[in-house]
Amino acid sequence: MFDPLWLTIRTAPAAGSMKEKVDEVLRPPSNAPWLIYIHGFNVPEARAKEQWAVLRGLLPTATRGVFAGPFLWPSDRYERRSLSRSSYASILSKRADEAGRILGRYLRERAHGDVVLVGHSLGARVALVAATAFQSGRPQRLRGLALLGAAVPISDMTGVFWDQLAVVEAVGVSPADRVLGRPFRFGQLISAPFAPRTEAVGLRGWPEDRDWSRVDCQIDHHEYWRAKRSAEVVAKVSERWMERTPASAASPLEWSV
Repeated sequence: MFDPLWLTIRTAPAAGSMKEKVDEVLRPPSNAPWLIYIHGFNVPEARAKEQWAVLRGLLPTATRGVFAGPFLWPSDRYERRSLSRSSYASILSKRADEAGRILGRYLRERAHGDVVLVGHSLGARVALVAATAFQSGRPQRLRGLALLGAAVPISDMTGVFWDQLAVVEAVGVSPADRVLGRPFRFGQLISAPFAPRTEAVGLRGWPEDRDWSRVDCQIDHHEYWRAKRSAEVVAKVSERWMERTPASAASPLEWSV
């Protein structure tokens, strides 16, 4: 079993603004191994906890002393999720990057053991920014970086995220992902109309020369957090902590405080 951690920069369970520093709702020891799940766009707090509880239940049992849990960030602008969909461009250009910088600074200050980041969809961008901030000016890298259905353009992986950011990196991809097709391209156009538009990393795991493991999950974009192949991706970057037997799915109620 994992020991629980719970980090947040939310000011409200749904919608709300962003805190300037990470709030340790369930504080992990600084010298312990950490595995942090980062949700994607338009996900309120309750749904993020549910996603993590389901994904955690698919993972192999961890060795003792590994702390794991969600990093909650305000990726939903309005309480009604249908209204929040229209805010994708602003969330992409501002909140995701800022959330990543806040998390990265926190990890630099608090994390003295191995760290694995798992980012789904737009949460993959948060993870990449956090990994970059964590590594800035120091030789230490993350232990592992897993990106599931990454809503990140390939051009960014050859630009701002060109360097290897973790000892072990892996991506879960799906060429049939409908969200990362036309909707993702449209979001790129709105958020950065003059930037080159390239396909999302989560479609094929490109750029081809990136030295990371690729797992073809063959699933819909919104199924990653409950797919066994996603657990395979996470296990690849945290293998040293894992035993063979998967844990049983945990109830989201366990995250109520």
